[in-house]
Amino acid sequence: MTLLPGPVPHRITRAVAVCRAELAGVADAQAAYLATGEKETLLADLVALDAQVAELRLRTMAASSDVADAHGARDVAGWLAHRANVEVARVRGEGRLAEAIDQRWPRVGAAMADGRLSLDQAKVIVHALDVLPERVGADVRSDAEARLVALGTGEAFECGGLGMLPQHLRVLGRRVLDVVAQEVAEDEEARRVHEEETQAQAALSVRMKPLGDGATRITITLPDATATRLATYLDALTSPRIAGGTNPDLDRLPRHRTLGHAFCALLDRLDPATLPEHGGDATTVMVTIGLDDLEKRLGTRPRPPRGQARVVCPTSRNGGFSGTRPPPPLPARAHVP
Repeated sequence: MTLLPGPVPHRITRAVAVCRAELAGVADAQAAYLATGEKETLLADLVALDAQVAELRLRTMAASSDVADAHGARDVAGWLAHRANVEVARVRGEGRLAEAIDQRWPRVGAAMADGRLSLDQAKVIVHALDVLPERVGADVRSDAEARLVALGTGEAFECGGLGMLPQHLRVLGRRVLDVVAQEVAEDEEARRVHEEETQAQAALSVRMKPLGDGATRITITLPDATATRLATYLDALTSPRIAGGTNPDLDRLPRHRTLGHAFCALLDRLDPATLPEHGGDATTVMVTIGLDDLEKRLGTRPRPPRGQARVVCPTSRNGGFSGTRPPPPLPARAHVP
């Protein structure tokens, strides 16, 4: 009787099985006994291995729509998140990245497969490429991809063999047209700045929330230009000459506390005469005075009945009495609007 061989595993599954078996074999090994140079090499190789595993996972996700159909899932990311007990949002983000690499940006996937580009770098590069204007041609897009991948892997001559960090790639990705398509970069930069200014104006807001303890939390969203002006004014009020004359300890406060003092000082310097009329003054003065002093200042006015103390507002626009207070020994208060 001849036994037929079973199905031969695909080389991808064999490679993954071998990697898992080899890693399981060193699970009890202590990295603390490695030499310093060996640790450096091991850490760099592990980062490269992580990039290769991530690329393989993305490549497999891009080709696994049948898995979602077989299990009745919305997409393969939803099924994988449930199967592997990971966050759905993160896996769905990787699914979109896998689709972009598979359909539009093959150089990014190739660099990840070699371990030369990390997953974080790939996310930044793909985002920068996807937001390129539609009128940019395929040749320019290809050049932009090649340029950003070279910056990420360190192959660009100005990198000196070291790849750019994701935050640096994010900045360079916004200006990649300056290198690969200078003829359209200026127009696109003007359009982008105009869109950002429009969005900033639409998002402009000021929210005030009294905390109930004598303080109010103010949350402000401003356009960059306005915020820069405000920061300049506050910095002027927190200069050493100003601080030395008003609060010797101001320079020892944290930055946010110093700016808070400067903001209050800026409001104190506003001229009310230049503000629009809105039915009252911006400042309310609270005057606390003892009952005996208040009675002396009343002169010949009759004393209020027991159980009631009236407060005089001499600077009020109305004049006369206002408000009631409990009997002594509690002090009376005068509100001067």
